[in-house]
Amino acid sequence: SSGINAEWPLRPGTNLNLRSGIMVETNGILSTDNGHAVSNGTVSNGAVSNGAVSNGAEKRDVVDNVVIDTDCGVDDMFCIANFLSLHKKNKCKLLGVLKSLSDTVHKQPAASAEQFLVETLKTKADVTIIAIGPLTNLHAVEKMSPGILGRAKSIIIMGGNIEEEGNCPKTNFTSEYNFGMDGEAAACVLRSSPNVCLVPLDVTSNVRFDMENILGKTKTAKQKEFFSKVMAGMLAAMVQEGECGADERHLNIHDLHCFTYYLHPELYLVEQEKLAVDQNGVITRNAPVSSGNSVKVVWSGRDSNRIETLVTLMFDNLL
Repeated sequence: SSGINAEWPLRPGTNLNLRSGIMVETNGILSTDNGHAVSNGTVSNGAVSNGAVSNGAEKRDVVDNVVIDTDCGVDDMFCIANFLSLHKKNKCKLLGVLKSLSDTVHKQPAASAEQFLVETLKTKADVTIIAIGPLTNLHAVEKMSPGILGRAKSIIIMGGNIEEEGNCPKTNFTSEYNFGMDGEAAACVLRSSPNVCLVPLDVTSNVRFDMENILGKTKTAKQKEFFSKVMAGMLAAMVQEGECGADERHLNIHDLHCFTYYLHPELYLVEQEKLAVDQNGVITRNAPVSSGNSVKVVWSGRDSNRIETLVTLMFDNLL
């Protein structure tokens, strides 16, 4: 009820154990099996250490507080699992996982998610929001406390399509799903902060993950079995949505790019764009200041192999 929710496809009150030493619980407490606990962003054993990320390519001077706002999906879970692994490595403090309110199947009381995020932004420094679902929660927060999203250090959004064809049935495929499900929210959030970074379909549909390469980097039979099942589910979803054929061996793991960009932004080509969004979630480029905002847009991956390797480095902590 305090903002951490693990319903996917579990029943309320059920714990989701990722077997990484970290448990996500629906009572709002993120706990580890070594006796430490995180509740509202406070680590019970004291300070969180800094240091280099797994491949040593970059050091973080600040350990960000991270809040994930998510939809239900296999790639959402993959993204969240990697942030949990990053939390365990003390490379971020994962404060909470919010369930997108636009999902009518698993709708949660609005006040808990909104109030959690408002209080977090008011009381915590260096907050990064990872938005990998429709932006309904963030829109509600901005309406509740105008200007509050501007306090975030960064808002990294998987959403929108600029030149790529859309994938949202609600808008007859003119827009990307997260934007199309709540275009008003997307428009508001893009205007709300100078620190928005958009990871659109233009990059997530084209920088794909090679299934055989990923499975080849697993170290145990148990890891290989687990990730084989995960990726089979992703492939089935892609086939069902018409994104590829059943024999495809390269996956669109859309939301996972928010994780890899967060960890190593230098692996991507990023440009500033003046963007506006209409009620259907359709993006207009070179928008006037009155209706749009200057947004960082991730256009492409500079090194697809390194992006893929960065994800597989997290395997050891996921199982």
